[in-house]
Amino acid sequence: MDRRKRLLNEYEEVADELLRQAAERCGARVSTKVRVADALEIANSGLSNEEYSYALKSHFDFVVSDGNGKAAFAVEFDGRQHEIVLRSPVFLDTGLGA
Repeated sequence: MDRRKRLLNEYEEVADELLRQAAERCGARVSTKVRVADALEIANSGLSNEEYSYALKSHFDFVVSDGNGKAAFAVEFDGRQHEIVLRSPVFLDTGLGA
């Protein structure tokens, strides 16, 4: 039995292609399924225990990074799953917040 799952659904595949085309023109890079804690520094960030735990377990559908490899912005297609973390003042200060 093949237990492998598709990493992106059909809508995410389209978004991925469009983001990659735009990113290429700007010298940026697109990564998929990036863990929040890998895109943003969460240690000593002032997050509550709940927000910190959430940041360790959750991911962004897409993160577009600049020429230095740092996250420039995130794209989320799944709705409100990331609302707890993204609405935190600490994440709003990063420029990646909603």
